[in-house]
Amino acid sequence: MSKAYSNDLRERVIKNYEEGMPKEKLVEVFKIGISTLNRWIRNYLMICAERHRHFLDEMARCKPVNNQQSIQ
Repeated sequence: MSKAYSNDLRERVIKNYEEGMPKEKLVEVFKIGISTLNRWIRNYLMICAERHRHFLDEMARCKPVNNQQSIQ
């Protein structure tokens, strides 16, 4: 059976991935498998894409602001 990893470990791995640490180094430093790392990265990127999509949906629902002021 596979080993359960803590959320803290996952967060540290993803943080280091975002900061540019190579996958080979992440696997070595955090003692995780490359398949595990790739799955965590894939899940992370899917979550980011979903958040971005929701952000764009919210922006589309906003009414445009009229920046022109009446000159009298």
